[in-house]
Amino acid sequence: MISTLTRNSLLAYSERAKGHASGANKKSHAKAASLLIAMLDHAPTPDGREEVAHAITACQNDDQLYGLYDHYLKGLLIPMKAQGGRTPAVSDHPSRRSAEITRENLASLIESAKRDQQTLKDLCLKRDGARCVISGIMDMRHALKHLQVYQPGDEYKYTEAAHIIPFGINKTHSNQARAKSAEIITLFTGIDISEVNGNDINRLENVMTLSLDEHKKFGGFDIWLEPLEGQQNAYKLGKANPFASSLPAGTIIQFTDNQTQLPLPDPRYLALHAACAKIAHASGAAETIDAYLRDLETTKVLAEDGSSMAILDAVSQALATPAGNVAVSAPDATANAGPRSPR
Repeated sequence: MISTLTRNSLLAYSERAKGHASGANKKSHAKAASLLIAMLDHAPTPDGREEVAHAITACQNDDQLYGLYDHYLKGLLIPMKAQGGRTPAVSDHPSRRSAEITRENLASLIESAKRDQQTLKDLCLKRDGARCVISGIMDMRHALKHLQVYQPGDEYKYTEAAHIIPFGINKTHSNQARAKSAEIITLFTGIDISEVNGNDINRLENVMTLSLDEHKKFGGFDIWLEPLEGQQNAYKLGKANPFASSLPAGTIIQFTDNQTQLPLPDPRYLALHAACAKIAHASGAAETIDAYLRDLETTKVLAEDGSSMAILDAVSQALATPAGNVAVSAPDATANAGPRSPR
């Protein structure tokens, strides 16, 4: 009921946007209404949907509604899409032996992977069967290293260990911005962002093997994996357009640890990414986010090493001054295709 009433108030807000004097204001308020509606539609949990509805109904005028839109855009969607979320590229040296996993050293290796990118990729590859978890494409370096043909018809490409919650989301230098993003994520998803603080961003639950192309598409919200209710470690592929993947939308992706006993990606993290991607595209905010990030790069805000640290610092400055001159903050909580797994 609360979502229906809130949706009606947002539809009324959208109609009021048409009456704003300038074309710019009309467009801005219409975008705000679309994003807030999408936040309601695609919240990953019932509690998250209730939180969004509560935040919307707490707004007393259109400027505050626009401020809430700005709060979610800069505190959630932009940080989740900023491309410093990539694991630093690590190349395999042919002479380097990957660690053997035993019952005795399993816990030690998992902890080591949080501090060492090569160990992280090694464990990720072992857990994921040396394949991209979405397409099933075999990792090129692994195939060359082992000089082994796995299955007839296999395709080989370079892969990366891809973060789900971006590598740089907790690295902004502004404690205020980090706290705001953490608050939004916690209220929206129930995830305690301290789970991925510091080196814990590299926990195996937050990393999966993707081909270079699919890593870029995943980080850019072109594709996403939506957890299937009632099915453990099963996900439905979503895509923003017909060209984002050769696989049909709705393809079922089944994760397996390939008998390694290594932790699989956390469905809550994938649900957060999927929600952000769907919100960005359903509301039309994807173009706004891309334009925002392009503007930051054009004005040389992007750090020389290509990381997202400077982008997130710039976003933190924007978060410090909510739009509409209103101090808006999320209120405290109250009350088709058959299954496939990589070959």
